[in-house]
Amino acid sequence: DSGRPTSLGSVGHTAGQCKPCAFWQQSGRPVVAGGAAVVCSEGVLCRFCHFPHESMPKVRLRASKGRRESLQKLASRIIQNIERDPD
Repeated sequence: DSGRPTSLGSVGHTAGQCKPCAFWQQSGRPVVAGGAAVVCSEGVLCRFCHFPHESMPKVRLRASKGRRESLQKLASRIIQNIERDPD
């Protein structure tokens, strides 16, 4: 819009031929997933548009089931270790 570099996927924005990036900061706020801010790691090379859109789809950023299960197991082990030896 203002000539600043955004992303490769933003090229068709003015013609309405782009898809919004689920990880880009919209309205000055970062996308939040599981309590942590998420930003687009692809930067200007992202295939999705980094300009604001009228109707942003609600994207639920969620880790895969396997990743969630492994993190739960890790958390349980850490809690058990803390309970066994609090110092």
